[in-house]
Amino acid sequence: MSDPVDPKTLLTLVEMSIDNTYELAALGELHEQKGVMTKEEIITLAKELKPKTPPTESRTASTPDPSPQRFTDT
Repeated sequence: MSDPVDPKTLLTLVEMSIDNTYELAALGELHEQKGVMTKEEIITLAKELKPKTPPTESRTASTPDPSPQRFTDT
């Protein structure tokens, strides 16, 4: 039988999005500091990748599920 999940270790989608934003910003800054890419190149690449990403069901759903989803912090 699996171990019970500790609710204190769960994150909401909003918390995960914020964490992800900081991590991506840090990677961008590091690439810029190391001279791997300029900030403009990073922004351009992100804009090029966005249309290539297929929409998910939540992006296309007319009435999204209002209940917050929680995921474990790993």
